[in-house]
Amino acid sequence: MLIVCFDDIHSTNSYSKNIITTGNVGSLPDSFVVLANNQSSGIAKYNKEWNSFAGNLHFSLNTKIDANFLSTKNIGIYSLLVGIAIRDTMLLYLKNNVNILYKWPNDIIINNAKISGTLIEVAQDRNFNNYLITGVGLNLVQAPIISNYKTISVLEIENTKINIIDFAKNLVSNIAFYVDNYLEKRSQDIINLWLNNAYGLNKNIIIKTRNMQATGLFQGLTEEGYIILNNDGTTTIFNVGDVWLL
Repeated sequence: MLIVCFDDIHSTNSYSKNIITTGNVGSLPDSFVVLANNQSSGIAKYNKEWNSFAGNLHFSLNTKIDANFLSTKNIGIYSLLVGIAIRDTMLLYLKNNVNILYKWPNDIIINNAKISGTLIEVAQDRNFNNYLITGVGLNLVQAPIISNYKTISVLEIENTKINIIDFAKNLVSNIAFYVDNYLEKRSQDIINLWLNNAYGLNKNIIIKTRNMQATGLFQGLTEEGYIILNNDGTTTIFNVGDVWLL
């Protein structure tokens, strides 16, 4: 696996998109990673800023995919399995008994605080080959201070220093394992694994989208990985949004 490393970069996802869309066709491997010690313009969901600090994980896995992969179900399940792979990788390094939870759709929570987020995008090269870009940010050494939003870092949980390249290699391996063994053949198992450690399951939550918000009981996930909200017997399904506990 080719890993392209930078000490400082504007954004690993933006850099990945740029070389995929403008690079020489045939020069790119089918799969490669862009890794940075620091980002100056990290991107999160809804094009929000991702607060980056030197020593944290700034990671983009770029994988050539066929058109079938871009089905609604595959993308939803893939988002869930990336979270599972992140959790599995974190557990290789954390010795303390840490409760790591998945916050729909693609955040990782410890002690009711966000420690990781994922941004999944698609880019095409000049021959119209599709690349899936899986951007992962993980607070290894420092968490941002955000008003009314709890964050945490690995260093706050356990006094351990994690080698970023080593972590990236293990994360790639874990993602590949779940893609190869679960994505299409055992997608319901991915949903069940995710729900076993779901943040807010069977609790009243708020879902906020760009245009609205709704409240209700977090009842589960559809086969596509969408969240199911139940409000006084009325079921609503969301494919995007941010989850908050009431």
